[in-house]
Amino acid sequence: MRFAAFLGLCLLSCSAWAAPAEFSKGISATSVTLAGGTGNGLSINGGNVTLKENAGYGLLDSVGNMLIKANGGHVGIGNGNSVWVGSGNTDVAGSALLGVNGQVSATGFLGSGVGLTNLPVYESVSLTTSGTRSDNFVVTGMTSATQVTTEARITPTSSTVIAGIAASGVQDGKVLIIRNVTSPTGPNARLLVLEREAPTATYPISYGPMATPIMLMPQDEAKLRYSTTDARWNFVEGNRHASVNQMFDEFHEGFLEANGVFYYNTGTGTAVSGGNNGTAVFNQLVMGSNDCGTGTTATGRCYVGSGPGNFFLGAGAALSVIRAWPLQIATGAQNFQGWVGFNNASSAAMPTAACAWVYDPSASTTFYRIANFNASGSTSATTSLAVSNTQPVKFGVFVNGNATAAEYFHSVSDSVTFDGTLNGNMPAGSSTSLGLQSGLTKNTGTTAVFWETDNLGWRYQAPRGR
Repeated sequence: MRFAAFLGLCLLSCSAWAAPAEFSKGISATSVTLAGGTGNGLSINGGNVTLKENAGYGLLDSVGNMLIKANGGHVGIGNGNSVWVGSGNTDVAGSALLGVNGQVSATGFLGSGVGLTNLPVYESVSLTTSGTRSDNFVVTGMTSATQVTTEARITPTSSTVIAGIAASGVQDGKVLIIRNVTSPTGPNARLLVLEREAPTATYPISYGPMATPIMLMPQDEAKLRYSTTDARWNFVEGNRHASVNQMFDEFHEGFLEANGVFYYNTGTGTAVSGGNNGTAVFNQLVMGSNDCGTGTTATGRCYVGSGPGNFFLGAGAALSVIRAWPLQIATGAQNFQGWVGFNNASSAAMPTAACAWVYDPSASTTFYRIANFNASGSTSATTSLAVSNTQPVKFGVFVNGNATAAEYFHSVSDSVTFDGTLNGNMPAGSSTSLGLQSGLTKNTGTTAVFWETDNLGWRYQAPRGR
């Protein structure tokens, strides 16, 4: 008993004590110091532990390498302060830092050669576009490293085609998100079109064949992943681009809708029928079509679509894409007009509201035209797109958020071309209703002529309920 009391007193009061080979697990004390030399030792004070060495605080191995170091509230584990854990925020060259708020050094290592350089990192860059096409779009400020995902926030000054994206030095697997940050309402709404497999691009964009190109309306985005093997940006996913049906509010294939639920107006023409006229242009892979025929009257008309007066433009950005073509070329004896896009042409001999593509032989026998119509008149222009009765065309119309401008584009195969912008005679406001339609109106002759429609799609970014 006396020896135990003496030992307890020494443990409580002695400043230095030579440690035995083993220290009993059952002993507790307010303060214990184990000293092996000047400034070295283990100190336990009220539950705190300090490991000391001459130059500071630490635990060394048998050859003098630092294993554990505690200094100023920081704790280092490893050889030469390789990893810091705690409240420290001073990085050491060649090390990995875990510090305040979970900060991680992207330049270092955990332990022996396990790098933190492959941790995923996100960055955002803001860009504008000029012109209507870019074969080598440069994402200024983009990091080329694989582990860095870059969001390119694009504000187009005009709707444009991105056919390729500069990728010199970009690492394999690099992810790039293309986002159209224009507002769907108001005059600055624009469209971004991602062209598929553009032969003019050094680093093209690649995705599977679709009925239309991938189009990014305001606030849409698409994720791309770069492949050094293919030298291409491969489409991965988009907020509305898992399929062509998701890209539009409504999308209808002609071979599914013949004489079906999709509205058609025959006027004085014959009924819409589900034809096999795709065989005449089998190389264009038409999957059936809707045949709009004029009948044998000189004023016959026939359209497939939503009907002539279903909505008003100007409440948000609107997009129309329709693949169509005339089965005959108009002549003086058998003359007609074809209308594709936003229009009310099925309701009268001439539309009173339209943002549409037009086949109008009285204005041009060779080329398609683009036209805006409202109650005050029309604004139109002739394009360089040639009319053909064996070449289906994807006719596109994009109307900005407040319907002050219509931008026209077309696609044959995978290529996409913007053909012009019209601002005059826009059919906007609650006094001008129209629909999404494709068809034809006869002007002269009693021989039946036909207009073919392969598919129709539209999207309207109107904020309903406001």
